[in-house]
Amino acid sequence: MARVSRGGEPPEAALARVLDGEGRLLSWPRRPAVRLAALRHLAARLDPEAVLTEREVTARLAGGLRCLDPVTLRRELVDAGLLSRDPRGRAYRVTPAG
Repeated sequence: MARVSRGGEPPEAALARVLDGEGRLLSWPRRPAVRLAALRHLAARLDPEAVLTEREVTARLAGGLRCLDPVTLRRELVDAGLLSRDPRGRAYRVTPAG
């Protein structure tokens, strides 16, 4: 069963309104459930098998955004547990559960 956001619609439906035709994020969602759906959408654009440097992650995320800087998004993905980084902050990869 799909989780329903506070506005009464599933987060995935609300997410569609903040994406352009190419799947880039046009605005940062206010509702936490929609924000998490946006983070999952953007994490899915990263290769789950790749180990990336901070610069590579930032560059790849930049292509999926029209509203938020990629450095902030990278931090949001780490905070949400969708992207992990090594203790030195040099290697990143998509979290398997992400």
